[in-house]
Amino acid sequence: MRIEEAEPYPFAVPLEGRVALLMIDWQRDFLDVGGFGHSLGNKVAPLRAALPAAAAVLHAARRAGLFVVHTLEAHRPDLSDLVSAKKRRCPAIGEVLDGQVERGRLLIAGEPGNAIVPEVAPVPGELILHKPGKGAFYSTTLHTELRARGITHLLVTGVTTEVCVQTTLREANDRGYDCLVVSDATESYFAHFKKATLEMVVAQGAIVGWAARSEAVVAALSGYRLPPTPSPAMIASLSSNFPIGEKSVPTPPAPRRTLLAVSGTLQCGFELRANMDHPDQPAVLVGSAVVRGVRAYLDVKEAGCREHRPAPEKARVNPANVVTGDRDDANLYAVYLVHEAVVLKALLGEPRYLAIAPDAVRIDLMAPHTSPAVRALLWSAAKDLSTNASPPKEAAILTVLATYHAPSFVPLPKMAGAAVGRGRPDAADHDPAAAASELSGLTSFPEGLAAYAKVALSDVRTPGIAEAALREAELSSLDAARTHAARALLGTGPLDPSMARSSQGDGEWWPRLAALWDEVTLRRYARAAGFGTGAYGVELAALSDDHPSIHDASAPAAVKSASAAALPAVDIADVDVGDGVDGAGHGVMELDEAGEQCVKASSAAAVKPSGRLQPESLKASPAARQAAALLLASPKVAAANERARSLVAAVRPKLVRVRPAREVIAALGGRRTILHAGPPIATGFNGMCGPMRGAVIGAILLEGWAESADEAERLAASGSIELMPCHEAGAVGPMSGVVCPSMPVLVISNGGGTAGGAAAYCSLNEGLGKVLRFGAYSEDVLKRLRWMVSDLGPTLDAALKAMPEGGIDIRSTLGHALQMGDEGHNRCKALTALLLQALLPTLMALPASQLVAVDAPARVAAFMAGNAHFGLNVAMGASKLALDAISGVPHCTYVSALARNGVQFGVRVAGLGGRWQVAPSPTVPSAVWFAGYGPGDACRDLGDSAITEALGLGAPAMACAPAIMAFVGGSAADAIEYTREACAIYAHKGLWPELQIPSLDFCGVPMMLDTALVVACSIRPAINTGIAHKEPGVGQIGTGVSRAPLAPFEEAAQLLAAGLEVDA
Repeated sequence: MRIEEAEPYPFAVPLEGRVALLMIDWQRDFLDVGGFGHSLGNKVAPLRAALPAAAAVLHAARRAGLFVVHTLEAHRPDLSDLVSAKKRRCPAIGEVLDGQVERGRLLIAGEPGNAIVPEVAPVPGELILHKPGKGAFYSTTLHTELRARGITHLLVTGVTTEVCVQTTLREANDRGYDCLVVSDATESYFAHFKKATLEMVVAQGAIVGWAARSEAVVAALSGYRLPPTPSPAMIASLSSNFPIGEKSVPTPPAPRRTLLAVSGTLQCGFELRANMDHPDQPAVLVGSAVVRGVRAYLDVKEAGCREHRPAPEKARVNPANVVTGDRDDANLYAVYLVHEAVVLKALLGEPRYLAIAPDAVRIDLMAPHTSPAVRALLWSAAKDLSTNASPPKEAAILTVLATYHAPSFVPLPKMAGAAVGRGRPDAADHDPAAAASELSGLTSFPEGLAAYAKVALSDVRTPGIAEAALREAELSSLDAARTHAARALLGTGPLDPSMARSSQGDGEWWPRLAALWDEVTLRRYARAAGFGTGAYGVELAALSDDHPSIHDASAPAAVKSASAAALPAVDIADVDVGDGVDGAGHGVMELDEAGEQCVKASSAAAVKPSGRLQPESLKASPAARQAAALLLASPKVAAANERARSLVAAVRPKLVRVRPAREVIAALGGRRTILHAGPPIATGFNGMCGPMRGAVIGAILLEGWAESADEAERLAASGSIELMPCHEAGAVGPMSGVVCPSMPVLVISNGGGTAGGAAAYCSLNEGLGKVLRFGAYSEDVLKRLRWMVSDLGPTLDAALKAMPEGGIDIRSTLGHALQMGDEGHNRCKALTALLLQALLPTLMALPASQLVAVDAPARVAAFMAGNAHFGLNVAMGASKLALDAISGVPHCTYVSALARNGVQFGVRVAGLGGRWQVAPSPTVPSAVWFAGYGPGDACRDLGDSAITEALGLGAPAMACAPAIMAFVGGSAADAIEYTREACAIYAHKGLWPELQIPSLDFCGVPMMLDTALVVACSIRPAINTGIAHKEPGVGQIGTGVSRAPLAPFEEAAQLLAAGLEVDA
C-alpha cells in the first residue's frame, strides 16, 4: 500500500508489512454536549465534524480486512488506576455532573457517557481497549496485540489531536511503528492546536509520522490486500526494531477457573464427581456453603418414569434443588474450583434438566455451616469489586439448580442439629442458642439420603444401598406463592456486581462472584484468603504461591494433614488452627511488660518452613527477563550503577536534630497536610486501608482539627485534608507512615548539619501494639503522642544539640548493632540500646533551663529503654538519606525505594527518578500472630520501613539476627539462607564496611537492591514486617516476612531497557 498524497512524503507499506487502524477515543465523554470535554468549557461541534471522515476510513479498513482497535479513555469504577495528580487537575473525573445523571460518572468504564458514538461503533472482532492515560500504549495490551499480529504500520484517527492522538503517535513511534494520522479524521477543541500538532508530526522528515486526508487513505485501502498471516519467524524479524519484548507469537491465554456450587451426586464420593475434573486440572474442593432460597428434594425414579430402571436394577435417585425465594429454605452445597472448560461438562451424564445459574440463589457467608475457606476466598474476591465496602454477608456464584418440579420429588429432611437462623444473617448466626430458637430447613444431600434410606451415613456413597431403600415416593408440590417469589428473585438486581445492593435498604450488598479467574488473580485471592498459611489444607495452600508445601513434597505432616480435617458427611473444610499458629512460627506473639515482642509457646505442634524460602512458581516474563539481560550487559548501565555505588558509599548519615515536622518538612508548613506511607493513593482517604484511615483520624485529633473521631473521619473523607506520600516530602514512616505537622521527626543529615545539605526525616517510634502507626487512635494512644510532642521531641533535640560531636553517627552505630544481633528492621534492640548509650551523658546533664519538665530526661530514657523498636526509625531515615542520593541517576537499575500503603506495593528505581511502579500489596504469608488473630484479620503489607530492605538492612541482613526467626517463622539456618538469597539480587556486599555479618566470617551485608538482578533471577525480595489489623483503631496483630511482587520490577526493567534504545 502506498499513499502518494501523504506529507512530508509518500507513506509506503512494504509487501511484508501489515497495517492496523487505531480509532482513538471517539467517545461520548468527549463528543457530546454534557460530556467531560463540554464540562471543561469546550465546544464539541469541531470534534463531531471529523466523524464522517473517521467513519469512511473505518469502513474502508473493514473492507480491506485490517485489524481495528478502538480506545476509550476510561478508569475503573473504584478509580484505582487514576493517579492523584490527574484527579487534582480534573476533579470531575468519576463524578456525575448536575443534570447529567443518565450519562453516569465521567470517564468511568461501562458508564453510558463513556460509550463510543454510534457513527464509529465497534463491530464483533474489533479490539476495544480502556486506557487510563492519554496514550493508547500506556497501561494497556496494545503493543502485545499488535506485535502478535505482525503489525508494522498504523493508521490513526481520533480526538483530541494534540492530546491522546499525539501521545499515541509518539508512543507508537518509540516502539518502532510507522504511523500515519488521517488529518481530517482527527480534531481538537482548538483549531490552532490541531494545526501545530500536525506540523510537529510531519516535521524533519516525518520525525513522528505522516499525515494524509481521508480520501487518499480510503483510495489506498480500496486496493490493499492483507498479506498472509505471518509466521512466528516473520514476526520475530518484523519485531527486531521494537523495544525489548518477546520475539514470538504470544501463547493463548492460560485457562481460567471459577467457583461452582454443587449438591448431590457431583459431590465427593459419588459417581459423577469426576465430571468436574479436567485432564489438566482436577477440581479442587474449597468447602461447604449454606445456599439460601433453594429447597432440596430427592428425585426417586419410580415405575412409569422415563428414567426408571426395572428390576433387578435399583431405582435411580438424584437430588433436585428448586429455587423458592424463601430464605428459610437452605441447602448445604459443596463449592469446587473448576476449570472453565468443565463448567457445562459437570452436567453431562445427569439424567434430568438442570441449570447453572449465577444469581438465582445466594450463599450465606455468615452461617456456621459455611466453611471459613469459602468465606475467606469470596471476601477476598469481593474486595476487588468494592475496595471500601465491608465484607458481604451474602454472595452469588455459579450454582447447579433444578429447572422443574416433578411429582416424584421427595422433600429432604433437615440436617441433624441444623440451625441457620431466619431472615437476614445477623448475630444469631454466630450464637448457637439464638439460632436453635429459630430452626430453619437446612438440608444436606448425603445426610438427607441416609435419613430417608435409613442407612448409616457412611453407606450413602456405596452404590445401591441408599437407592434400594428409597422405593416409596411422596407427592409434593410448590405452592403458587413460592413459585412467584422464585420468579421475582430471578428477575431482580442490576448486572453490575459491585452495585448489587440489598432491596431492604440496609446498606448490605450481595456481589455476584461468578467470574472466571486467571491464575494470577486466583493466586492473589488465595493469598488474601490466607490459603498460603496451610490452615485450610495443602490442596488449597497450593492455590497460593506462598506456602512451602507447593514446592516441597516433604512438607510437614502437620500441614499435610490439615486437609483431612474436613467433615465427610457435609464436605466442610473447617480447620481449627489452635492458638493462632499459621504454619510459620513457633507460637503466639505477645508483648512483654516492657512492650517487647515475645512468643508464647503453643499447644499446637510447631510448623516450620521447609525447602527453599523463595517460591518457585512465579517467574518473570520472558520480555522482562530479556530486558534484564540487556541491562546487565549494557556499559551505560554499568557506568550508571558505578556512579550510584560511589554516591551511596560516600553518604555518612548522622542523627542531628529532632524537630516538629512543620519546621523541617516544607509540605507540612502552613497547611493542613498529612503524610502517609507507600505510593500515592489516587482516591484519597476513602481509598486507604483500614489502619491508615485510623492513623489519619488519630493525626487529625492530635492536631486539633476535629473534636471527635467521627468528625475527624468526615473531615478526612471530605478531601479538605491534603494527603501525600512521605517519600515525596523527603520523609519515611513505618506502617501507616502518618506524619502530621506537630509531630516531632528525626532529622538525619549527610555528615552532620542541615544548612544547605541533604537531609531525610522520619517520625519517632511509639512502641508496639496499639499505636498510631498500626491504626489505633484511642485516648491512650493520643495521650502518648501528646507527650511525644511536648516532652520527648524537645528533650531529645536538646540532648543531640549538646553532644560535642554534633549528633550520632549512624553507620558505625548500625555496624555495632548488627554484630550484636540486630538486622536493622524488625529487630532493633541493640541499635536502640546503643542510641540510648550515646545520648545518656548529655541527656542527663541537660541544664534545667533546657528542660520542659524536671523529670523529662528520666522519662525519655525510660521510654527508649522500654521501646526496643525506637532504633527502627533511625535506620529508616538513614536508608532514605542514602538512597535519595541516587534518585534520578540515568540508566541506574538500583532500587531507591520500596514502600507499601496497604493497598499497593510501590517500587522506585533510580534510573526512573520519582516514578512509581506499583502492584497490589501482598499479604504476609509467613507470620506469627497475637492471640486471637490470624490471616483473615490482617491488612495487606504496609509501611515505608521496607526502605531498609532497599538498602540492605532487614531481610538481607537476617544472618546477623537469628533470634528474629522466632517472630517471623523459621530457624537460625533459615536466617542465613535469607542473606544468601539476597546476595543474588543485591549488587554490593560490604558497600558500607561497618556493616558485617559475624556468622558468615564477617563478610559485608549485601546492599543495593538491583532491579535487573531481581528480574533475571525471578527472586521476590523478602521484607521483614509488622502486621496491622485490617480495620481502623485496632493496632498490631502480628509480625512476619512478606515478599515484594515481581510486577513492578518487571515493568521497571522494561522501561529502563526501552530508555537504552531511545538513547542509542
